[in-house]
Amino acid sequence: MRRELLGLVFRKKNVTIPAMEKRGQYDTNPLDPEYARQTERAWGRSTEEELPHAPVAEGAEAPTRRYVEFPGDPPRYQAAPPPLATAPVNGINLSASRTRTVAGLGIAENIAVTLPYIPFFIGAALAAIELFLTPRSETRVRANAAQALSLHLAIMGGGLLFRFAHLMAEITLGGLSSALLSAGWVLFQIVAFIFLISLMVKAWNGNAIDLAPLAQVSRRIERAIEPRRL
Repeated sequence: MRRELLGLVFRKKNVTIPAMEKRGQYDTNPLDPEYARQTERAWGRSTEEELPHAPVAEGAEAPTRRYVEFPGDPPRYQAAPPPLATAPVNGINLSASRTRTVAGLGIAENIAVTLPYIPFFIGAALAAIELFLTPRSETRVRANAAQALSLHLAIMGGGLLFRFAHLMAEITLGGLSSALLSAGWVLFQIVAFIFLISLMVKAWNGNAIDLAPLAQVSRRIERAIEPRRL
């Protein structure tokens, strides 16, 4: 009705109205302001708005930080550090001198520390004599004598165990077991003899001898044997 009235009016004025173009659903102009407003309402935000920084996914690892040098690292030496000094046994330096004379014995110190390591009962007897004759001021000689005496006692104890085991095997088992124990006892004596000879060589050359497993026994022996009073 409205269109017919407008047609009559413009027809009288000789004005023609162009036919309005019918737009479809998808006939849109991106430059049309109305299109931008409709799009903004549809999406809830402007298409030109920049997205915020994407959050870090939960559980993702942070980038690895590399340190060139830690503050707590010890200083790096240009050369190898000097070797640490080893403490003497029981606070006593067991190395001997070839020129110093031992009080109470009248012989050189290296000879006095060598005699107690002579194999078998001779060395044990000499060690006991030195502990009886030398004063407590001769700490080096007394320490070696007590150490040698404890070593001789350990060797004697090992020999007695082998003999006892050999005797029991000969009575009960006999044969091969007895022969093996007898051979073991002989081998034990040979090893002990070679070991004592090597200790004699070290003592003669003035080298320190440290038998750590016998330290407690040696200390007790040295304290138990009182030197003679001059």
